[in-house]
Amino acid sequence: MSNITYKQLLNIISWAIFTKPLLKNQVQNISDIKKVEGAEYGGLYIGSPGRDIYFMLPYLSEIQMQEVAEKLSEKFPFKPPKVNVQYSACIRFVYGQFEKQGALRSDDDLKRMKKEKIDWKLPRVFIKYLKEEMEKRKNIMV
Repeated sequence: MSNITYKQLLNIISWAIFTKPLLKNQVQNISDIKKVEGAEYGGLYIGSPGRDIYFMLPYLSEIQMQEVAEKLSEKFPFKPPKVNVQYSACIRFVYGQFEKQGALRSDDDLKRMKKEKIDWKLPRVFIKYLKEEMEKRKNIMV
């Protein structure tokens, strides 16, 4: 069972694409959202829609995935942003990649990473829907 509902996921996505803490006046209170690891602090949403989408993918029907992709596509800018870190992190999180996979890693972390069995089937289905939505909107970010 998921930590949040489909309706709550759509609500989260409607706020914005962020990967850093939000100021109180930037987002609604999320007291109705159950604990999502790393997504809540002091009643405010500080997570990332990409992370929440990743954890919800196994629970979404194809129609729901399309609706989530449509809602998320609305949050991508039409003009290239000056800083695109939050947008690229959102997509990386959809794939379940919550850490940067850079070259500077500890030996233990590299061993852990090599053991991971990553299944990207559902993220790829979702990203296909997101791409289709962005093409419909004629979004330059595609």
